[in-house]
Amino acid sequence: MDHSAVSPSVAEGKDGPVRIYISGPLGKIFKQSMNTTIHKVGFWSGSTAFTATIDYCIVQILQLYDAFTYPTDERLIYGTSLCIVIAFLLGMLALHHTTSADKKFWSHGALIFTILYAVFVTANYVVQLATVIPRTLKGSLNEVRIVQQTPHSLFWNFDALGYIFMGLATFTAIINVTAYHYVQEKIKRGRIMYSN
Repeated sequence: MDHSAVSPSVAEGKDGPVRIYISGPLGKIFKQSMNTTIHKVGFWSGSTAFTATIDYCIVQILQLYDAFTYPTDERLIYGTSLCIVIAFLLGMLALHHTTSADKKFWSHGALIFTILYAVFVTANYVVQLATVIPRTLKGSLNEVRIVQQTPHSLFWNFDALGYIFMGLATFTAIINVTAYHYVQEKIKRGRIMYSN
């Protein structure tokens, strides 16, 4: 089959990329719509994560001025934080899928760190919103005190680890987007320096 007249679409198989050929205008539409969809998901995910982060900051500032009382304050803090997670994850996924092959290592690293962030902070926020706050309102906090987020508790550490991984994800994404050639040059120089 002559593949010059068809548009290849690439999917990941267990042994590497697999090309699926869809001929004619349908192939071009499929390829364009897939790229357009990924770009749109990336844009809206980034916008949503940014908006949720601004909302979180506003809630945090209002908390300092005692604008909210318990449980509204914690629901808003954990709720806005939870809104950041999925949007950030989808944004990093879109970044990975739109990154050229020579930079995939860095975008893959960013995606892995983002997944670690998502697991740790989602576990924390869901437990606080669905277990700790309702039990506290019922007067039975002692039953769930072990999972309450307090300084140096298990879920406080989950939150801290999550944000460390978010920072690493962001740093790795920055390398992917802006500093890729600079980092590659430093790695090459390091190899030359240590091989002598």
